[in-house]
Amino acid sequence: MKHSIIVLFLIGLLASVYGASYDEQFARIVDGSSRQSVQQALGEPHTVTLGAIPEVPYWGPQEGLLEILGPKTKYEEWFYQFNGIDYYIWFGNRDGLPKDKWKVVSKASYPKGAVF
Repeated sequence: MKHSIIVLFLIGLLASVYGASYDEQFARIVDGSSRQSVQQALGEPHTVTLGAIPEVPYWGPQEGLLEILGPKTKYEEWFYQFNGIDYYIWFGNRDGLPKDKWKVVSKASYPKGAVF
């Protein structure tokens, strides 16, 4: 009985540490965060995509970038997937800095497979 209580306590402790930590780490990423701080928090992204903001309105996870970066501005999207959630982090810059100096300009999370 005593051992089973200890085991249940340890399982609960591990679940609280590992289950919520990804969401907590994602929540700590703020606009202006560096690539290095994102990698330290979330690890390597599942995919990295380069793009440019279109001139006309569009929909999808990146639609908010039009107001942040403006038309024709290049951006980089880091995509993560964990526990049925899709996490997006976008890097960019309006001031013409080189890509390796871009900082986080926005982020979002959606249920896996969300349709836009």
